[in-house]
Amino acid sequence: MKNLLLSAFEPFGNDDINASEIVIEKIPDVIGDIRVKKILLPVVYEKAFDLLSSHIKKIEPDFVICMGQAGGRGKITIEKVALNVNSSMMADNEGNVRLDQSIMTEGDMAYTSTLPVSNLLLACKGDIASISYSAGTFVCNDLFYRMMHVIRVSSLNCKAGFIHLPYTEDFGKMPFIDSRIQADAIISMITSMGELNG
Repeated sequence: MKNLLLSAFEPFGNDDINASEIVIEKIPDVIGDIRVKKILLPVVYEKAFDLLSSHIKKIEPDFVICMGQAGGRGKITIEKVALNVNSSMMADNEGNVRLDQSIMTEGDMAYTSTLPVSNLLLACKGDIASISYSAGTFVCNDLFYRMMHVIRVSSLNCKAGFIHLPYTEDFGKMPFIDSRIQADAIISMITSMGELNG
């Protein structure tokens, strides 16, 4: 069996729910030959990665997929690039605001996902997903960048990346994709990784 660490975020801003939290609850603990370990992360700079990192060290996963909410996007977006910058007027859940700051002064300008991004896209049924080249400059990108930096410098033997999810039907906002459809797409992506690395 392969091990996958799958993360989602707690609610943030004015929402009392988070699309990634809703979707992760619909993901089974075993998909094909992949065992899925699920964790929920705080929407707080650095603390989200600290919790993720502790689980990476504990379970030594073959894959890590972090999921976050991107309200306003009309598709599931598989992120390709993490940038070394935090810059958002939006406060995290502890009130921190970071503008035009490097995430890590010793880090590269950017890191790319090591997930088979194109294969993940092909695994989705219908026109519900796309590849994105901007994970934003808020906590999602901060987590994505820190994760890829540590995997690179520590030479960890795991493939990792980030996926943004649009609103689900629970928000009453547009655009949205039904949470069951989003979960099925994530399951299809995970299944495809097992087939590639089985």
